[in-house]
Amino acid sequence: MQSALTQCGVQLVSVADINKASALIDGEPFEAIFLDGPNLGASGDELERRVLNSSPNKKATVVMLTDYHQDTLRARLEHQDSTFVMERPFSVEQFQGLLNAGHVHVPPVVRKHARVPYNGHVVCDTEHEEFTALAETLSEGGAGLLVSGDVTMDTEWVVSFTLPGNNDVIEAKGRVRRISETQVGLSFAKLHDDDLERIRQYVASQLH
Repeated sequence: MQSALTQCGVQLVSVADINKASALIDGEPFEAIFLDGPNLGASGDELERRVLNSSPNKKATVVMLTDYHQDTLRARLEHQDSTFVMERPFSVEQFQGLLNAGHVHVPPVVRKHARVPYNGHVVCDTEHEEFTALAETLSEGGAGLLVSGDVTMDTEWVVSFTLPGNNDVIEAKGRVRRISETQVGLSFAKLHDDDLERIRQYVASQLH
């Protein structure tokens, strides 16, 4: 987890001693403060209250780590009362999505492919359920989808959709790489060459 956070471009200060953590909270401003709920126990609630009442950090984003097991971690954004479910191996994209949702400044992601607006319905199969999501953006590398409910990062989905003016169904396998407050970022992992070419042509038509 520390490696993924560091790769996000953030400067990480890790403290195990509660007294030292309290001193840092009272004396130094931070954009985000992660609290290890299971290990802190009741002290976690005390530290959270301390953060909210401290002059330098009362506006900091508080992230409470909860219910983590061997492969899964839950991170709760205290100010927004929303929970992110993340799975090992923890990736940079997972924590970028978490920090972005908490309005914490992180360096922008360098995109390999141009994204364009795309308003369409996408059928999503997560292996556990099938539903239809509304797409907002599209590129040859993936799509931005509006999805309600809990979403687990780095899981594989199969999606199918059509492009405007074309009835041919495009099917792709992809992984959930980023979750913001309103959007799931799906990165295409497997796409037929003909479907990839259709997406490229659509993207190019929207850029001119």
